[in-house]
Amino acid sequence: VNIQRINQFTVVLLENCAEFLGIPLADEKGFKLFTKPSLVSRIYLGLMALMPAKCGECGDGYVIDHEADIAPFFSCFRCFKGAHHCERNRALHQTLSVLDTPSGFVWLCDECH
Repeated sequence: VNIQRINQFTVVLLENCAEFLGIPLADEKGFKLFTKPSLVSRIYLGLMALMPAKCGECGDGYVIDHEADIAPFFSCFRCFKGAHHCERNRALHQTLSVLDTPSGFVWLCDECH
């Protein structure tokens, strides 16, 4: 995937691509969330998130389905890649689910960490 090539597309085509990838384009009041350059970058990250990766917890290779029946436990805060459905991530998810974390939780994939 090449950002310069994606940038050549019209905004309408980019918005259609974003919708396909499940990227929200507007907030609850209808205001657009992206300029064209930021939308190009977000689409690039959305496409890269669908590529194979290596789990930082168990070491297995994995791929997140575009329209997975079961959502990943976590999504990377930086690149939006979903976490692997391994036992270590499942245990981490269960532990964090019972904690009261007022500031939230930020997960980074192995590549971004």
